[in-house]
Amino acid sequence: MVLVVTLTFRSAATVAADAPHATALPCQSKQLTTDYQIDQCLTSNIHAMTQRMESSLRKESRFLHYASRSQDWRVARRTQATFVTFAREECLAQANPYQPGTIVTILYGECVLKLYDQRLAYIDQTITAFQNGGEVGSSS
Repeated sequence: MVLVVTLTFRSAATVAADAPHATALPCQSKQLTTDYQIDQCLTSNIHAMTQRMESSLRKESRFLHYASRSQDWRVARRTQATFVTFAREECLAQANPYQPGTIVTILYGECVLKLYDQRLAYIDQTITAFQNGGEVGSSS
C-alpha cells in the first residue's frame, strides 16, 4: 500500500478569500469545523513557515563563508532540500497507519508544521550564534 498526500499551496490572498480565518487562527481552533477548513489552515501555515525558513536560510547562508555568496546559498538550499525530504517521509510514515481516513492529511500537516517549527528554531538559533561570534549550542 502506498500513501500519497498532496498539499496544494495557494497564495495567501486566495486562502484569505476562501477562508478568512485560516491564517488568523490556530489549526486546532473549534471555529474550524470541517476537515477542509483544517487542511486549508495547515496548508496556509506550512506555506508561511516555508517562507520564514527561506528568509532565515538566506540570513544563515551569509555566515557560512564558503568561496562565494552563491555557493553559501547553494549549501543552505541543498541542506534544506534534504530536510524537506526527511520531513515529508517522516510525516508520511506517521500518517500511514490511519490510511485511508480523512484524518491522514491533517496528521501529515500537523507533523510537517512541528518539524518545520523545530527546523526554523534551529536556523534562528544558528543565526544568533553566528551574530554573537559563537558556536551553536555554546554557552557564554
